[in-house]
Amino acid sequence: MLNHILAVTGIDREARAAAQCEKVLSLAGGGDSIRLEESLRRIMQENTIAGLVSFGLAGALDSNLKVGDWVVGSHLTGNVDADCDEAWQGSLEKIFPKLKKGVIYSDGTLVSDIAQKQDIQKKQKAIAVDMESHIVARIAQEYNCPFIILRVISDQADHALPPAFSVAMQPDGSVAIPALLKSLLLKPSQIPAFVTTAKAATKALKELGRVGFLFGSSLGFPDFG
Repeated sequence: MLNHILAVTGIDREARAAAQCEKVLSLAGGGDSIRLEESLRRIMQENTIAGLVSFGLAGALDSNLKVGDWVVGSHLTGNVDADCDEAWQGSLEKIFPKLKKGVIYSDGTLVSDIAQKQDIQKKQKAIAVDMESHIVARIAQEYNCPFIILRVISDQADHALPPAFSVAMQPDGSVAIPALLKSLLLKPSQIPAFVTTAKAATKALKELGRVGFLFGSSLGFPDFG
């Protein structure tokens, strides 16, 4: 197989957005970190992967970030400390100067409340958080592969995620609708927050769908020419 970029995401819709790009393969599976890492390692062994990108939605830790903003990681902290590829960052910033660059935090847990966000931002100086980047970074280090984080903000720093979201993600990266509805029925007081969160996520996913238009067939990877 010819060289490709591999985009690793949490849910299927994120993966489909990345797969629009001609030179990008995608892998979803944010609900099960062990399964995701095994699948990612298998793909790396069976294909020639030019670069790895942790791609999809992210929660804001920086109060200046708004829903729909694109962020690119300069460094990853959390379960893994890793620098993101500087040449790739530079290429993305040249293509889309509105990118917000900074430290991204990832340890595999859903950061759902405002106090958690504030604590991580204060201690780690991170601008955003996601649930997959630490896995992608670890595999990138193992295979000596260029690595970046490219995400769209789906919830702002001052917004708490309702409990329904923590039970909605399945191992294959799809959303468990019955579990989500059950959570809403058991705690209907979270419905207003859920509606707000869902609207924000819809806006962010729509922006994520513009990835091919904004960043091209190889997500700005500098060595494809």
